[in-house]
Amino acid sequence: MTIIPKVGLVVKYDFLWKHEAATGQEHGSKDRPSAIIIVSDENEDGSRKVALCAITHTPPFQNEKAVAVPAKVSDHLGFDGLKSWIKTDQVNTVIWNKGQ
Repeated sequence: MTIIPKVGLVVKYDFLWKHEAATGQEHGSKDRPSAIIIVSDENEDGSRKVALCAITHTPPFQNEKAVAVPAKVSDHLGFDGLKSWIKTDQVNTVIWNKGQ
């Protein structure tokens, strides 16, 4: 199935946190729901640059930026009912290939 990236779409993605990247990891330790926040125009080869923010149960730390996911949205997405946040302080940027 081909997924066309759109702002606001939530996808499973192996989000790479800063602390993981600092240890040399190139991929996140697990797939997690992530919100697409920016999508570039399509390149000649059909690819797009996409920016994603992770969604997690971990509340934001003191100076961390995050947006609480409303319960109605969590229910719609099939989440487990626990409070979730979109962490906006960390963003992963990927090349989304056509047919991905």
